[in-house]
Amino acid sequence: MLTELNIKNFAIIDELKVSFDNGLSVISGETGAGKSIIIGAVGLLLGEKASGDMIRSSEDTAVVEALFDIGGMEALKERLKQMGRGFYQGDDLVIRRVVSRSGKNRAYLNGSLVPLSLLSSVSESLLNICSQHEHQVILNPENHLDILDELGGILTLRSEYTVVYEQYQSLNARIRELESVRQRRGEREDLFGFQLQEIDTAALKIGEDTALLEEKRVLENAQRLMDYAGKVYDTLYGKKGSVLEGFREAMASIREIKKIDTGLQISEEGIEELFYQLEDAALIVRDYAKNLSFDATRLEAIEERLTTIGRLKRKYGGTLEQVFQKRAEMEEELRGISSVAEEIGQVSKTMTLLRSQMMETAGNLSQERRRKAARLKEAMKAEIRTLGMAGARFEVVFKEPSFNGAEPPFNRKGVDEVEFYLATNVGETLKPLSRIAS
Repeated sequence: MLTELNIKNFAIIDELKVSFDNGLSVISGETGAGKSIIIGAVGLLLGEKASGDMIRSSEDTAVVEALFDIGGMEALKERLKQMGRGFYQGDDLVIRRVVSRSGKNRAYLNGSLVPLSLLSSVSESLLNICSQHEHQVILNPENHLDILDELGGILTLRSEYTVVYEQYQSLNARIRELESVRQRRGEREDLFGFQLQEIDTAALKIGEDTALLEEKRVLENAQRLMDYAGKVYDTLYGKKGSVLEGFREAMASIREIKKIDTGLQISEEGIEELFYQLEDAALIVRDYAKNLSFDATRLEAIEERLTTIGRLKRKYGGTLEQVFQKRAEMEEELRGISSVAEEIGQVSKTMTLLRSQMMETAGNLSQERRRKAARLKEAMKAEIRTLGMAGARFEVVFKEPSFNGAEPPFNRKGVDEVEFYLATNVGETLKPLSRIAS
């Protein structure tokens, strides 16, 4: 029910606020008083085209706003709930049109900006301008199913169906999203699989390249290293007059001195310790030299391995650490592809259950509608008789849906499409109400 109408800067109206009570309200006045202007303003709330000519002179914008009490309109309230947060505000619905000379016109439902087509589809269930057929809800076949459900008291059953339908559609949208993701990722699945195998086959180890470069450097300089090691050993230990031989002689002389003069402040233990350290060093260098050899086969293997490592580093990153990081990223991507496939399977199973539930609920809803349609037919017959139209006939026609496949075309209202037909005289065939009503 329209409870309040506000009009500002529209045609000759500066500002107008009207409140309506329950029952019949009459706006009267002489020709030119502005009654048609008010109707024109209300027409904007029905989605009629707006133009700058509607705006009051010297003003830039015009505003038409109406408050409706939709407490008894369960179908409309359910629709507002489905539209999302902000649209449903209990029993109140505010419709607002703003017309601008710049052409930037706007429409609002409960404060939320909406397309004009959406405003029109919502408001047509609230208002009838009976002077023109295009706004008579009863003549629009698209509204006949809503009228049948509301008069038949089956909106609760329809809401139960709508909940299942919306769940099904939500999952269907999720399936399409997942399929798109799987398709995009699937194009890379084979590539990632190949690259993972390439890295795994190489059996890389962190720090391996550094160790191989060190070993390669040693092999390439094996002869020089052996020569240097030989010189060190000979100098310390291996030849007559070596450092260690001189140490022995020096140690013997120190002991002889201290036998005669204990005032010599030299620690024999310190010299002996240094002697043994040099001796250990000489033996270590000797053993090091024994283990040195030039192995051409090993050098070739190292070079081949370094070539493989270098190729993988150039392909997947500048270091081995980056190669392993890239491998982890590809592995995670492949796990994601697998998880998408698993989710698609789970969602598909849920959709199968919901589809069965939706078909069952839609079937129950359709059967109930046919029972209520028969009652409406009888009620209309009684009403028509009171109008002195004994030969008139009214029928609720259920149209058979056209579809391919095993399932009917589900929508938010079920699977039914109905239209009211009427024959006003005996012998006339039933015709759509929208074609014969005047």
